[in-house]
Amino acid sequence: MGINDSNANNLALLSLLNNPEAVKEQIESIEEASRQAQEVLDLVGPAQEILQMREQIGAQMEELRAKALETDKDCEDLVAYAEEQAAKIVAEAESAAAGAAAEAEEARNLADEARASAYALQSELDGRVVAVQEREEAHSQSAGVLQQKAEDLSRRELELEGEKNRLAELGEHIRTTLG
Repeated sequence: MGINDSNANNLALLSLLNNPEAVKEQIESIEEASRQAQEVLDLVGPAQEILQMREQIGAQMEELRAKALETDKDCEDLVAYAEEQAAKIVAEAESAAAGAAAEAEEARNLADEARASAYALQSELDGRVVAVQEREEAHSQSAGVLQQKAEDLSRRELELEGEKNRLAELGEHIRTTLG
C-alpha cells in the first residue's frame, strides 16, 4: 500500500468514528456479509456431501449399467436358447406329425383294401347264396315233379292192381266157364 492509500483509509476511519450511525450500518453490513458467508460455508458441507453422493450414485449407476448389460446378455442367451429349443420341438413335432400322417395314410389304405376285399367276399357270398337258392328251388321243383310222378306211379300201380284183379276175375270166370 502506498501513502495515499493509507491516508485514504485513515480518513475513512475518522469519518466513520465521527458518524456512529454509519459505523452501525457498516457493522450490520459486515455482520450480514459474515452471516451470508457462514450460510455459504454451511452449504459447502452439504454440497460436499451431495458431490460425494453423486459420485457414489454415479458409481452405483455404472454398476447397475454393467449388471443391466450382463442381464441383457443373459436374457439374449436365454431367448436364443429358448428359440433353439422351440425350433427343435417344432421340428420334432412336425416330424412326428408327418410320421403319424404317413401311418394314418397307410392305415387308411389298408382299411380301403380290407373294405374292397370284404365287398368282394360279400359279392361272392351273395352269388353263392343266389346259386344255392336257385339249386334249392330247382331241387324243390324236382322234388315236386318226383312227388307228382310218385303219386302218378302209385295211382298207376293201383290202377294196374285193379286191372290185374279184374283180369284175374275174368280169367277165373273164363276158366269156370270153359271148364
